[in-house]
Amino acid sequence: MFHAPVAKSTRPRSVRLNCDLLESREVPAAITLAIENQTGLNPSEYSIWVAGYSAPANLFLDSDGNFKPTVSGQTTIPVFSINSLPNINFSYPGGFGGGIVQFFVVPTGTTPPGLGYSSGAVTPPPVPPFQSGQTNQGFTNDFLEFTIDPDQTLHIDSTQVTQFAIPLTLQALGSNNQVIQQVGVTPGNSAVNRAAIGTAYTTFVAAENATAAYGQLVIDYPPKSVANQYYSIVSPTNFLAVNPSATGLSTYWDSTLATLFSTASPIPMSVIFANETYTGTVVTASNGSAAIEFTQTTGAGAGAKYYVFDPRSTYGSAFGTANFQVFGNVGVFNDPSTTSIPNGNTGVGLQLQQLVVAAINRGVAITAPTSGPAGFTSNFWGTVANWYQSPNVYNVYSKFWHQGTVSGTPIMIDGRAYGFGYDEDSQLAGQPPVSSKFDPVPAGTTSMKLILTAWLTAGGTNNGGNGGNGATPSHPLGGPLFVGGASGNTNVYPQDSSTDAYSTTGTTIAPIP
Repeated sequence: MFHAPVAKSTRPRSVRLNCDLLESREVPAAITLAIENQTGLNPSEYSIWVAGYSAPANLFLDSDGNFKPTVSGQTTIPVFSINSLPNINFSYPGGFGGGIVQFFVVPTGTTPPGLGYSSGAVTPPPVPPFQSGQTNQGFTNDFLEFTIDPDQTLHIDSTQVTQFAIPLTLQALGSNNQVIQQVGVTPGNSAVNRAAIGTAYTTFVAAENATAAYGQLVIDYPPKSVANQYYSIVSPTNFLAVNPSATGLSTYWDSTLATLFSTASPIPMSVIFANETYTGTVVTASNGSAAIEFTQTTGAGAGAKYYVFDPRSTYGSAFGTANFQVFGNVGVFNDPSTTSIPNGNTGVGLQLQQLVVAAINRGVAITAPTSGPAGFTSNFWGTVANWYQSPNVYNVYSKFWHQGTVSGTPIMIDGRAYGFGYDEDSQLAGQPPVSSKFDPVPAGTTSMKLILTAWLTAGGTNNGGNGGNGATPSHPLGGPLFVGGASGNTNVYPQDSSTDAYSTTGTTIAPIP
């Protein structure tokens, strides 16, 4: 399934090798998406706009709700008010990947600019933190991502991998418009509103003793504030992309990486996926860099070697800073080169890299058993109950989206979210789904609904969304929200997106800090 890019690199593409039989199901000729505004924002003050496209397929969403080929000389992807756009039609001959549906919240009477386009690339709206010196940044925005298979089967998700800016809920509906399944922010409960989610986030990270690292991810940008609320809660990846020396985040994984990639005390590993077994140990590779060497021990590819390099090593550091690579699931954790995969299957090699970086983010990479029946490592890594356990080091941003609540109600339906790029469902049998996706849409789905959920408490106003009293926005823990290239500097607004474009190649690694 396609995943959208993050910051200055392409969001990693998940590789799946499981060959489970699909359930018997009737594939609809087309699925349409209706958009329902439940934000509670005053329509005389704020309006919602949408754009859609696939950069790899050179398609854009037109005013009739259909995706159409771009034309020669086209330089923008158009935007439309949700009040005028018909239902979005997820159908196209032959299907396509890399689909994005982008939403904007803007002052009523304002039309957001179209997204810049050139063949095979779309310039996305900027995501904070913005680079210093930029004073005219984009409107509050967020997106869905999707793929349409050649047989028109739809795969679609909501994600927090780049940021949380607009609360969204996806519902799969049956023939009588009944909800078959839903993912995203809990709808229909005004207590679980955007303002309350921001407060819950800062309270959560404080309880995790992680305010120094993760509290700074709540971003304010007053020129484009909606309902006097924060601009977004940005991911650690995006924050590090602009602030590579960020307090707490730039060294966050150092102790974990030192243990995981120790050549002096290598951790024995045994991983099973797609019914094959791979044993692992840390070695000094032929290029002189430390790496986990996985050796396939079963099946037709027995004997093949796969390497997951230490991102701090000479080889790994060429991709960027180690902590950025871990948070972003990029670099050595998304490396199809023959250095990492010298004589094996590329898909297998990428899968092993994904398993390792997901285990790091979930806090289980260095806590698994070191012996036992085949698969003792992957069995531990794949058990959801083992994830995000103190005192282990884990991605607190991701943990919040899976476990955060407002007044006892889960923020995300069933705790399903995308807290980092490879935050996929466990491949271990019997584990609950964890990702906020339909992959594919459930059997019996005839249409879909996208709900833009509450920004305000029932009866609230557009002013004071981050406290309800119309005051100047402030961090729920006290003090100003971080708004720029340096913590506490309220006169700069971070990132020029002019050099950022959605790439047509899912595994291309752009320059990163």
